[in-house]
Amino acid sequence: MGIRIYNDAGTPINLLPDRIKTGTGNARGWYGYKDLTTRVSSGSVETYSGDFTASLEAIGGQTVTAGSVNAQLQAVVSFQ
Repeated sequence: MGIRIYNDAGTPINLLPDRIKTGTGNARGWYGYKDLTTRVSSGSVETYSGDFTASLEAIGGQTVTAGSVNAQLQAVVSFQ
């Protein structure tokens, strides 16, 4: 089983496609925060919010068995 994360439009997002290759763009796990969030405040402080859905899904080629999952997501945000 794997956990797939979807943005608010229902599109899956790549957070860590693999641990071997590096690169740029969405395919390699890089997103602009404005692409995944909406501005929810005005004034001198800008606040952005985003809705995401986590889905427990079978990984192709693997047998699914009953059990439980304990998962954690760590998101690293970098502003340039």
